[in-house]
Amino acid sequence: MLYATNSRYLHTHWLIRDLLRQEHLAWSVQSAIAIQSKQIYA
Repeated sequence: MLYATNSRYLHTHWLIRDLLRQEHLAWSVQSAIAIQSKQIYA
């Protein structure tokens, strides 16, 4: 029983980590694009 709960927790943990990683990537791409466009329009 404890093992099942633990593995579910770990699974959720990895899902959250994956979402955070994707969020971070999206943010990095957006800021890179913003910097690029500022350089173009400057």
